Amino acid sequence: MHCHVCHEPRLQALEEPLYKTCAIAMGAMWITCYIAMAFKNHKDKSYGMPMLCLSLNLAWEIIMTTIYKVIVPEVYYASILWVLFDLVLFYQTWKYAPNEFQAYPFVRKRTTLLLVAGMAAGFPGILFFLDYAHDVRLGLLAGLVLNTALALSYNAMLVSRGSSRGQSMLIASTKGLGSGAAWMLNIGLGYDHPFLLYLYVLNMSADVVYGVSLYLVIKKEQAVGNKLAKAR
Repeated sequence: MHCHVCHEPRLQALEEPLYKTCAIAMGAMWITCYIAMAFKNHKDKSYGMPMLCLSLNLAWEIIMTTIYKVIVPEVYYASILWVLFDLVLFYQTWKYAPNEFQAYPFVRKRTTLLLVAGMAAGFPGILFFLDYAHDVRLGLLAGLVLNTALALSYNAMLVSRGSSRGQSMLIASTKGLGSGAAWMLNIGLGYDHPFLLYLYVLNMSADVVYGVSLYLVIKKEQAVGNKLAKAR
């Protein structure tokens, strides 16, 4: 079956300074995001990446560093670091996720199952998508779909928690900047089908909404904290 959205990428773009810079920036921003998330997870005894997205993200990274191996050196080496940091996040999520579901005992007792099920479903699904989309050399189209789901899930997580627990502006900003670099790299490679452009806009919009919403939540929490401190 032919994928009308996908085509052979314009690989010569990878030799152009602008797109090399985008690849490096994408890797650096997301590594910074993962490090900030690990520290925030430990501090808040919570988790900062929605569970299903974490499982799918880790599955993508393992696939693109072992089975297919990204042909862009900057992305390949960054992906190896992403795997290492994601394993830390995976452990923290396994450890702290039950804290976020105290009101939902059924989910709280099954967070490990949800993480493992996400990985189990993610591996074959991502492999099939990579083959269907002719994306086995780069993995960027699969990454775009996963990143868009992640951007939307962050907003849902913020609403469900009603607080900034497990989240920070550093995490939100580096995630968004890394996504922006990835969008530019995709466009440089010729991935400009209207559906992909729709995903770019959706992803960017979700990142902006999340960043603004998180900022407002943090400011409200600080105001409440200051008010309580004065009352003492």
